[in-house]
Amino acid sequence: MLAAGIESESGLELLNSVRYSTCPPGDTLFRGLDALFQTPLNRGDLIEIQGLPSTGKTQFLLFITMTSLLPTLWKPVISSVPILHPIEIGGKEKTVVWFDCTQRFDIERLAHLIRSVLSSRLGNSLAGRGAGEKVEEVEREVVRCLGRLVVYKPGSTTELAATILSRLSLGLPNGGLNLSYLIIDGLSEFYHADQFQKEQASKSKTTSTPPTPPIRHLITSLTHLRRTLSPVVLVSTWVLNSSKNSSKNGITHRSTEFYPFFSPALPSPWPSITSPAQNLDPSDPIDNSIGLRYHITTYAPEMRKGKEGESFEEAFRKRKVGRGKGMEEFKAILRERGGGEVGHWEFDVLEDRIDS
Repeated sequence: MLAAGIESESGLELLNSVRYSTCPPGDTLFRGLDALFQTPLNRGDLIEIQGLPSTGKTQFLLFITMTSLLPTLWKPVISSVPILHPIEIGGKEKTVVWFDCTQRFDIERLAHLIRSVLSSRLGNSLAGRGAGEKVEEVEREVVRCLGRLVVYKPGSTTELAATILSRLSLGLPNGGLNLSYLIIDGLSEFYHADQFQKEQASKSKTTSTPPTPPIRHLITSLTHLRRTLSPVVLVSTWVLNSSKNSSKNGITHRSTEFYPFFSPALPSPWPSITSPAQNLDPSDPIDNSIGLRYHITTYAPEMRKGKEGESFEEAFRKRKVGRGKGMEEFKAILRERGGGEVGHWEFDVLEDRIDS
């Protein structure tokens, strides 16, 4: 009876409560975005990225992943040219878990971005010397970086939730203690299947109790993750229905520059950024509430005039339009919990790099 009133927590939860204040996630290294954060990100924060197709959502996530996987310092082993001091790369050297709901994760694109950064830094240090060895050493480091990435390809919201809840820490180095980001790309992929399942259940007469919505299972899993490993969670979603151009409860559906904001892409009980701001205690890592800390809306580059003297074929070749790659001046708007607009920034998605 006496022990019944004593609160308890697992060792992992206890460790997380310590790491919450001593090991913050740090900046995203997306300069334009980091400049907008009024307070640093906390462990366990949930951020949603929403936009129309080809507006740079996946490329944004690839940049976050790349900077997390890259080493902070790198000392290549090149026998022909001794390197006395490590080369500063500026990455986090952390683990990233990527849930590919779209089944279109481009590992070659990610490897290419990592390779470009390493080659550029190494080339600046050893210009014109040991070209063959440099290529081999860069490739070895690319492999090491990709070794810190774990990719899952769930086939449904329920499978996604189950993997996060029961299998995630088992497949990660050091039990996931080095996990920086958990990325769910294209969660809206399962929207129609979940809605169909809900409609079929409502028509069924075999049970009086409706089944738990899959999105509820996902929220339960993310809440558990927040209590244990507590990575920053980034979720990209589609635009399924655009909201009206009127204001409601003081929340505008247009940005200050008249860019549209869209209706939530996921059904309730998934949290909405326009929900009233909650006074959550940021020092309490095991708060059971789950809500969006920030929401990012992305927009495709606007139409611009071509360069003088440049042919249409040359301009088309350079832009390489397709799934947001090879285009400049993507726009992104950041909103905070409650729906308030924080600001905007632009980023370029090029063949060899993503300029933030």
